[in-house]
Amino acid sequence: MKNLIPADYKKVFVFVIILAFYASFLVVKISLPMADNDAGLYITDGKVIWETQKVFRNNIYSYTMPDYPVYDHHWLSSVVFYLTHEFFGFSVLTILKTIILLSAFVILFLAAIKKADFWLVAAFSFPTILMLSWRVRIRPEMFSYLFIALFLYLLLDLEKHPERKRIFWLIPLQILWVNFHLFFFVGLALVGGFLFEKAVLNPKGFWRDPAVKKLLIILPILFIVIFINPNGVEGALAPLKIHSYATFTVSENQPLFNLKASLFSWDIFSSAFIPMIAIFLLSFLFGFWNKFIGLARDKPIFLLLAGLGSAGAALLQLRLATLFALIFLPAVSSNFNGAYLAAKEWLKRKYPKITLVAGYILIFMIVFVFSYKAYRINADAREQGYPANLGIGLDRYSNGAGEFFKNNNLKGPIFNDYDIGGYIIYHLFPKEKVFVDNNGADSYP
Repeated sequence: MKNLIPADYKKVFVFVIILAFYASFLVVKISLPMADNDAGLYITDGKVIWETQKVFRNNIYSYTMPDYPVYDHHWLSSVVFYLTHEFFGFSVLTILKTIILLSAFVILFLAAIKKADFWLVAAFSFPTILMLSWRVRIRPEMFSYLFIALFLYLLLDLEKHPERKRIFWLIPLQILWVNFHLFFFVGLALVGGFLFEKAVLNPKGFWRDPAVKKLLIILPILFIVIFINPNGVEGALAPLKIHSYATFTVSENQPLFNLKASLFSWDIFSSAFIPMIAIFLLSFLFGFWNKFIGLARDKPIFLLLAGLGSAGAALLQLRLATLFALIFLPAVSSNFNGAYLAAKEWLKRKYPKITLVAGYILIFMIVFVFSYKAYRINADAREQGYPANLGIGLDRYSNGAGEFFKNNNLKGPIFNDYDIGGYIIYHLFPKEKVFVDNNGADSYP
């Protein structure tokens, strides 16, 4: 029984289905007063920075705390959002977000297949995308997902090809990252964790390893370049000054098992995050066993540390669960790869016809599950009374309240809640200021 379709065509077809599945979460209209309530704030941030040619250092939006110091750690993201919006509108802003997040996933997938078989990575893409789909709105952190994927790809590429010099791209990437988003410290952690694995696995030959030699040059440079930002030392140390949001009870910033957090998104975490943690931990039993029986060259210490660190961060703050998803895909695929390939080869020898049929069944299952889940997510939203929001640009409800305020010549001061602050700033700043805005404890005591 011959293979009916060449392997490469099957892979391309399945990969397109996977990307379409992720895109079904991304290509949604922007809803300024609802899901995208931060977008207006970021666009206005970018406008102020672009027009004044400087990053503001105090809370310019509030009448309650106008002198409170602010260190804008995502200023370059805001400028990108503003310029895209100014020259091309909200439709292209939706497309930009989709391209950035899809690119991050593609790079992550390419990094994972450096460690594992394509079909194994494809199967584990399903829970990965479910978790990533929780954070798909216009936010600076989408650039961090791209940078994390690039760092992982370059590090895993260095592991496979230590003679290559492309790892030095980490330096300009780190300079960009520190100006795009607060998660820039993850880059330092990834490089440090990779070096730690090398030290544990080969303590005697550590200094002679060509990959180690490159990273020992790169790591201190990465630390130095994080000071290349408009806020200098304060910007570089911003991750150490993250507030606990005691004043502003923002659900996504709560610990996983906090009641407020559980009410906010327990369905996402019970259906995806908690099972992913279990699969992740189970996979390392295979990962270390693979090394013991000779199916793998090294123990997976780097990915274990990265996964445990990101999972622990997610337990402390819900919003960080997407960081775990980015580590999950290469880690789990790599750990199960030895057992998967061994089982595949055994089946090929013993039952070649059944193996071929099983391969096509696997392709069918991946295509069916991904397509059906994308359909059900949108169908469930419609059944629950939510508007069909697939598409690009603004939804129909985004400008009504802001236009009503301006057309009726209403005046402040405005006593607003946390979530609507960015919407008011987008529509009414600088004529009106807010009581509080979506920057929360970053801009208020």
